[in-house]
Amino acid sequence: MSNSNTGVGGKWTLIANSVNQLTLSDALMKAADDFDGRKTEMFGKIGEMGTYWQGEDYDAFNDSTKKYDPALQAFSDTLRMYSDQFGTISTNTETLATELIDIVQNMTSV
Repeated sequence: MSNSNTGVGGKWTLIANSVNQLTLSDALMKAADDFDGRKTEMFGKIGEMGTYWQGEDYDAFNDSTKKYDPALQAFSDTLRMYSDQFGTISTNTETLATELIDIVQNMTSV
């Protein structure tokens, strides 16, 4: 929402751009995919460390890092949820715009 500062008392206008919403949806999904790839790579490298670093210390380190996986997965899932939400909003924005155009055309046609 932006303040247009036009008219008596200033008017607020809402600008919803379905293309921008869809672009944001795509960017969030890509970010989630990239994050998942990096997370998989990180846990893979931690697993590979066990080839060189063996014993109780490595086992404790490896077990400790695995405890972060649920939180990292929740972050990825949240990005995907917002991506889906912006995709839905984009579709709904298009639908609303079409409906509003139809209403205005019906009101102005004779």
